[in-house]
Amino acid sequence: MKMTCPRCGGNVPSGAKSCGTCGAIFTYRQQVPTQSASRAQQPAAAAKTVQQKSKPKGAFRWWQIPLALFIFFLGFGFGLSANSGAPTTDKKEPAKTQPSSESPETKKDESSQVEENSAAGEPSESDELYKITYQTHDVYVNSIGNLCCDVIIEIENTSKYNLFLDSPSYDFEDSEGKLLGTSNIFSLGSEDPDIIAPGEKGYYYANGAPVDGTLTADMDYVFVPHLNVRKSKNDIVRYEVSDLSLTEGEFGNGTITGRITNNTDEDDKMVWASIMLYNADGNPIGIFGTNVHDVNAGATVSFSASALPVMHNVKYADIADYKVIAAKKQYQFD
Repeated sequence: MKMTCPRCGGNVPSGAKSCGTCGAIFTYRQQVPTQSASRAQQPAAAAKTVQQKSKPKGAFRWWQIPLALFIFFLGFGFGLSANSGAPTTDKKEPAKTQPSSESPETKKDESSQVEENSAAGEPSESDELYKITYQTHDVYVNSIGNLCCDVIIEIENTSKYNLFLDSPSYDFEDSEGKLLGTSNIFSLGSEDPDIIAPGEKGYYYANGAPVDGTLTADMDYVFVPHLNVRKSKNDIVRYEVSDLSLTEGEFGNGTITGRITNNTDEDDKMVWASIMLYNADGNPIGIFGTNVHDVNAGATVSFSASALPVMHNVKYADIADYKVIAAKKQYQFD
């Protein structure tokens, strides 16, 4: 390849160090091939820089990273400082498995409470207040053609407190539970004594009480007594009984005489003397009573009571034993 001499314009061989025509000496400069490429890339780099600067506001910047971390840790520090003295309310511990959720002390307290309630006159539903130890009843037509009934029910106080015996009712049903008749016993029946102590026996009775309904004397029936027994709010007040005697009455029944002594400090304007008659088997066969007036404190008053209003089929010869209880007549409205 030939070159042209820059001085004389003559042709010189490629790579010659001098011109063979005019003797000019040539000096060659080494070209760096990448320089032109680097210069060629500069416009692109410049364009790239311009493009980054032309991004809209809000674009990510490298200094935002430390700033965000600083704000996060600053807020976290304030949160720890604010909660350092506050109690933890949402901390949950794993549930413990126990045979019972009640401690022995709790059970003991509850047991004591039950006993206290019982002593205060609030028996639980499971408590047995009494049990029926004997009962008898009879339905018949009296001398004037009315349907009547005689009833004796003996109960025993099985509780730990005094029981008040209130007015009962007596139903007569068929085998399917349909009501055939009911007895109004308020005029010819009662309960004696009014209050019975634990272990003591009391009596519900009706002597010739009328029966209302469709029941007849020749019908089969189921006798259903409804006894009203509850814890007494009153104390038992009883008086001394003495000089008792039983004699046969004019109509073949028994007559009881005796004396009642008021051994308290309070006057009693009306004392009720209840009388229970028993047969040879020890079963009650007649219950009746009488009012004794003006039994003042320290006084002794005599009384007499006829066993005329007892069960219609009881005779004097059937009486093997008897008992008299003189007590203050008490009422309970609750």
